[in-house]
Amino acid sequence: MGNLNEDLAILTTIPAKQLARLGDRAGYCIANAVAEARLQNQDSVEYNIGIGTLCIRLLEQGIQYTFKPSAQVEEDVRAAFQGRTSSLTGLVENVLVDRITNAYKDLI
Repeated sequence: MGNLNEDLAILTTIPAKQLARLGDRAGYCIANAVAEARLQNQDSVEYNIGIGTLCIRLLEQGIQYTFKPSAQVEEDVRAAFQGRTSSLTGLVENVLVDRITNAYKDLI
């Protein structure tokens, strides 16, 4: 299974520990939206999580989750599924070039 926090930490300058903390806070926000929906007698919550919409149905038997990807995520996933180059490849190459360039500049 992949780990989004670890992958993002590699691609950015944000440590995985900080990203995990951010994820915890995101969970609090989603839970708060569910609590507010229950207070208003709503049976579902839709929450934009940046890469798509998390849909939460509040049923008597429990909770049901679905995810609707954003247009960009859906496009990237389709491209990867069809065997074309992943959008991540170009980004990783740019990050690597930037890091090497910065290290070289520091040496000079």
